Order: sequence, then C-alpha cells, then structure tokens
Amino acid sequence: ALPDGVKVGDIEQPVKTETSPLAQHPVLAIVQNRNFWIFASIWFLFAGCLFLIFTHLVPHITDIGFSPLEAATVLSLMGVASLPGRLLMGIASDRIGRKLTPIISTLVQAVAIAWLVWAQSLSSLYLFAVIYGFFYSGFGTSGAALISDTFGTKNIGTVFGLLEVGFGIGAALGAAMGGYVFDVSGSYKVAFMLGALAMLVATLLFAMVRRRAAASHYQ
Repeated sequence: ALPDGVKVGDIEQPVKTETSPLAQHPVLAIVQNRNFWIFASIWFLFAGCLFLIFTHLVPHITDIGFSPLEAATVLSLMGVASLPGRLLMGIASDRIGRKLTPIISTLVQAVAIAWLVWAQSLSSLYLFAVIYGFFYSGFGTSGAALISDTFGTKNIGTVFGLLEVGFGIGAALGAAMGGYVFDVSGSYKVAFMLGALAMLVATLLFAMVRRRAAASHYQ
C-alpha cells in the first residue's frame, strides 16, 4: 500500500541498500538526482523571499507611515504565529500528504506577500503577519518530511547540508535585492511582488517532486 497522499506517478523505484550509490558516494549521488535540484531551487527561492521579508518588513511599514513600535509589533506577531505553524503543518503533512502540505504552504505565502504590497492599515498588516508567520514556519516542517521521504533517512544530513548552501545564497541575495529595488524605485512593492512570484515558482517546483517507493523510506 502507498503512503497517504502518494500517487503511483509520484514514486521512484527504491535503490537496494547494499549497492546504492547514495550509500557509497552520497554527495555525488545526491547532486546527480533530479529531485535534489528541484529542492535546491525551492530552498533558494524560499530563503530569498524569507530574508527579503525579515530584512525589509519593518522599514516598509515605517515607510508607509507607521511608527517603529507598530512595525516591530507586526514582526513580533509574525514570530508568534510561526510557533503553531511548525506543529500544525507537521501534523497536516502526516494527515493530508507530504506533497500537498508544502504546496499549500508556498502558495499561501505567495498570496500573503502579494497582500502585503497593498496592505495600508495596521489590521491588514497584522493579518499578513499571522498568515505569513504560520505558513512560512510550516514550510520547514512539511518540506523536511517530504525530503526525508524522497531521499530516505540514511544520508539525510548530507542532503540538508547541501540544501543549506543554496539557502544561504538565497538569503543573502533576497535581502540585497530588496535594498537595491528600494534604492532604485523608492518603494518595496516591486521587491515584494518578486518575492510573491518566487513562491509561486516554488509551488510549481514542489508539484514536480517524485517520491521514492515506501520500501526505501527508511534506508
């Protein structure tokens, strides 16, 4: 029987443990895997978008007329909302499917960031903080579960180590891009719209992931 949420077309055949290239040359085997580059692209886009928000949310809010205290409150609320997001999105991953959960997470993040572009009232900014905070934090939980199912657990540390390289590059570029766009245009709107577009692309990439057969999940 297939795990919840898995379709036959989503499955790659398992690799025997005793002859697996992943076991013998993990880094080489991982980077030759199509799914790795899909995940690396997703992690890059997610990090760029996340650090765009982390770095420029408070300046954006003060730029549209709110006090530094009000801007900091929005950022704090985003952090508070992230706490239940990690737990509940992990549960959702177990219940509604490994792929569907991060797809929902990235799609909602895209909508929330687009909402931020037009949010002009404090209540609308609070709404953004709650929704984005919940779903960005749930991305890590549900995405990690999908990666584990895709690659198995034997070399999962190596997989995440490689993905974090792309994450770090994306984080640096996302923060820098936001500052550059503001300097050129005098507004963060274009930068945030690019962030929303990045999360839409991440949504499509998640849909392209092919999971391995159940027999190989714990190799």
